[in-house]
Amino acid sequence: MRCALVAGLLVATSAQGQTWQTLTQARRVSGEEQLRVHVEHGAGDLHIHPAGAGQLYRVALRYDEDTFSPLVRYTASASSLHVTMESITRRGHNRDFNWDDEDAQTLDLQLTPDVPLALSVRFGAGRADVDLGGLNIQTLEVQTGASESRLRFDTPNAGLCSRMELKVGAAEFRATGLGNARCATITLEAGVGDILLDLTGDLPEGFDGTVSVHMGLGGLEIQVPEHLGVRLNVRRFLASVERVGFIREADGAWVTPNWNEATRKVTLSIRAVLGSIEIVRVASNGS
Repeated sequence: MRCALVAGLLVATSAQGQTWQTLTQARRVSGEEQLRVHVEHGAGDLHIHPAGAGQLYRVALRYDEDTFSPLVRYTASASSLHVTMESITRRGHNRDFNWDDEDAQTLDLQLTPDVPLALSVRFGAGRADVDLGGLNIQTLEVQTGASESRLRFDTPNAGLCSRMELKVGAAEFRATGLGNARCATITLEAGVGDILLDLTGDLPEGFDGTVSVHMGLGGLEIQVPEHLGVRLNVRRFLASVERVGFIREADGAWVTPNWNEATRKVTLSIRAVLGSIEIVRVASNGS
């Protein structure tokens, strides 16, 4: 039986003291019941999106070999994939990075929509576009540093997600279509940044989830669709919270007018120290 794994390493051109290398690796689906994926990308551009039919994963890396050493390891016995980029130091090598350049380090990762996924992503400096719509996400962990990052579920999750954990550093972070993720619990820990959580999407009938936010210094906007029943609990210190269209209950919580009769509900708990938080009700289609 032919091996399902294909790998390649190509040398690109050298420019401005850089030696660019390209690494590609791919594997076909072969009876996996789950795939555990750990991605760690220190700097550059990161793209994650669905793979084509029958493909378990495909990794394409472009990196400066004088600065970083890549590792792509698939363990068949554990059905696990590790994609990491380790920083290295070479004597006499010294250059400044500008990750806004078009000529930047890039990781492009495609993942199967046919196998349940436990996905963990750690991203440092640069830009990230993580498109998980249509995949079968069971658990998701995303940690960002000083980056411009976008997480999106443009189409519904193929399965049900038990938890999503987001940890955002000094960053601009956009998470859209989170209703399509269908996660029972979503937690966000944010330091300093400009953050959007968009909860629109196709939630199943009878959904009752929780979203917990711990916000430091920065701005946070949470968009909730009008059909969604929302119960809001807020603890804040020197932070402003705007919540138009909510009604205060006797126990101090705030609810949307449709809380009692809504067939899809979310309990939203916020702890904020500084900055501003705005909760906006939007049309159910997210427009």
